[in-house]
Amino acid sequence: ELIELLVSHGEDIHAEDASGLSLIHRAAQRPDPVVLKKLLDLGADVNHRSRCRSGATPLHFVAASEDKGQCTLMLINAGAEVDCPDNNKYTALHWAASHGCYLTAAVLLAMGADFTVLDNEGRSPLDLSFDRRYARH
Repeated sequence: ELIELLVSHGEDIHAEDASGLSLIHRAAQRPDPVVLKKLLDLGADVNHRSRCRSGATPLHFVAASEDKGQCTLMLINAGAEVDCPDNNKYTALHWAASHGCYLTAAVLLAMGADFTVLDNEGRSPLDLSFDRRYARH
């Protein structure tokens, strides 16, 4: 309710904090379906790129969380680009694989994620799942 109140009084839903993250990015880091739905209903851009080093979208952050698929599906159904790359050419599937979020990876694959996409160092999500030391997000 606080989010809705602030937005109704002119708060910019896409305003970013000092880290370059907007409300939807912060909500995606610790995904709560109620909060994410509220932000989407208020017009948050599901494909908004953060201004932080990674240039990640909300789907990237959800994919690296303990979401278990519910918020992942919500973002995709709201129009999130499944294979949108971040600044390192990581897709959400790369993030899920590099963080050991295999259930989320399965959901992304079921929703059409391309497992052959390579990051800027030529690594696939499968490569990252074998060596999680590359998880730097």
